[in-house]
Amino acid sequence: MKAFDRREFLKKTAKGFAVATTLALSPEQMIGGTLGKVVRGGSNTDMDTTAGIPDFKFNNSGKFKVMQIADTHFVGVHENHEGRLRMATQEFAEEALRNITSMLEEEKPDLVIHTGDIIYSAPAKENLKYILSPMAKLHIPFAVTLGNHDEEFGLTRQEVFDYVRTLPSNINTPSIPGIHNCSNNIITLSTKDNKLKRVFYLLDSGRKFAEKPTCYDFIRHDQIEWYCKKSEYFKQQNGGENVPGMMFMHIPVREYNDGLRDTKRILRGNFGEEPGSSLYNSGLFSATVERGDIDAFVFGHDHDSDCALMYMNKFLIYGRFSGYNSVYNNLKPGGVRLFEFSEKEAGFRSWIRLFTKEKQQDYHYPEGFKSSLF
Repeated sequence: MKAFDRREFLKKTAKGFAVATTLALSPEQMIGGTLGKVVRGGSNTDMDTTAGIPDFKFNNSGKFKVMQIADTHFVGVHENHEGRLRMATQEFAEEALRNITSMLEEEKPDLVIHTGDIIYSAPAKENLKYILSPMAKLHIPFAVTLGNHDEEFGLTRQEVFDYVRTLPSNINTPSIPGIHNCSNNIITLSTKDNKLKRVFYLLDSGRKFAEKPTCYDFIRHDQIEWYCKKSEYFKQQNGGENVPGMMFMHIPVREYNDGLRDTKRILRGNFGEEPGSSLYNSGLFSATVERGDIDAFVFGHDHDSDCALMYMNKFLIYGRFSGYNSVYNNLKPGGVRLFEFSEKEAGFRSWIRLFTKEKQQDYHYPEGFKSSLF
């Protein structure tokens, strides 16, 4: 399959115009309810503590569900392929809101993680508030790790992250001083008696590599060191045994490109374009191999792929494009990816829920990847 020319498409797309939409939530809807989480006091910047990290519990059925929203790319005005401006109507904006709301109401997740490229137009604050409002309305906690486009519409990357943190139902913790980018966070999942069962690492994969502006950024050494130290702390707190973990980020690691060329690859889902990863391999994947705790990486960024790849006994998983026709999306209709964890079972289950309500790719990991379809 011919790779999609992302760079050529994006050159033709607008970088910032006013959106003719406003957030229309009542004061009652803007007040977050009980989020089902425990945040320990202190700061999550300390390497030898779980202080300040949001900690979730399994529900009464011993389950916990995470919804990944990817690449909503919310816009108000954008250029079409001929370079002419087109105003997004109120109906268009409301459709985006309905799509996300319908997914939340259908699946009722315990937590939402948005893996970036939230908006694609100025004014940034209004667009962020609008497209992230369904979680507040339904009192569902959410966190974000930013994409490469989020800082392009009038706010710096830090300003975007700081503003998102002010929104109702958001559980992102403050940026970690001294490491690259701003939306690096940790979320934990524990039993009711506080036994740690899983760690979710949110890593900020940045935008462009300053020394080579045509190259996407990559997870840096200081971010990897932060993960390794946190991973070791969790291990020590767990009696010397690793705590299973999962990493969420926007830009895929280079190993996705490598894995697709592996003759022993095991792939499920739609592979529609070459992974838009960085040209540089920072060593994150290798670090997780050494640590032995991460079983899955979850990405957005590439709109025409929603596949899951098993490579070197780890899962490299794309979410489903969750936006609308503001940017390229040949994989239609859009949707979201779900992850479900069971208190008494290893691994996890994952599936795609389309905006049409259809369910696809319902697999248990690792059992659903015992043999290749190719």
